[in-house]
Amino acid sequence: MNKPVVAAINGIAAGGGFSLALACDFRVMSRSATLRQGFTSNGLSIDGGGTFTLPRIVGLSRALEIAAFDKAIAAEQALSWGLITRVADDGKTVAEAENMVKEILQGSLVSFGWSKQLLTDSFNSSFEAQLQKERKGLFSCAVHGDGKEGLKAFMEKRKPVFNQG
Repeated sequence: MNKPVVAAINGIAAGGGFSLALACDFRVMSRSATLRQGFTSNGLSIDGGGTFTLPRIVGLSRALEIAAFDKAIAAEQALSWGLITRVADDGKTVAEAENMVKEILQGSLVSFGWSKQLLTDSFNSSFEAQLQKERKGLFSCAVHGDGKEGLKAFMEKRKPVFNQG
């Protein structure tokens, strides 16, 4: 999906909830919330896409650690491991997630969509193929209204106003 997806984690996100949170682009977690993959301590393997997203977010070694030991991961630890984007005070997680979305919407959604796709595709592309995809994305952004506005604003030394069409 080329739009930003933000998760607000207010309590325990375990098993499928953990995997679902990892599938989001950004994750805001309350200070008292915890993450836990939950499957392996119950004799099961991870599902819900967790085996795809987890090693891409934290690396293979850390993903194996999370799978093998299945310990609850507190907000500050999740932040330091890169599992979440921000920690919010309890009761303010949804508001912080909404603020994050508002902040993203100040930028170009076309640029975000292309960048998200390019970053995702990079795991399955050679360097040369990725450069080709980047050129295509850059051209598509440059001819879009947001790209034109961004270049114009740069030349005029002002902040661009995106998402106008």
